[in-house]
Amino acid sequence: ELNSKIYKWNDEYERLPVISIKQGTKIHGYPAQAVNCRCIARPVWILNGYKAEWNENSQSYDIVRE
Repeated sequence: ELNSKIYKWNDEYERLPVISIKQGTKIHGYPAQAVNCRCIARPVWILNGYKAEWNENSQSYDIVRE
């Protein structure tokens, strides 16, 4: 579900990925934070002339030209 999605490490809680659902409540967090999670975080370098822009549809960031 989270493959190829981009998140900011220091972003607000609601924009972090959903890593678990407990008793109907979505739990947001970081890669590998959930029990038995094998996710990893990889850095994304944003070059000059580009920026990270939040995409409501995919619930992650897209890298776009400025």
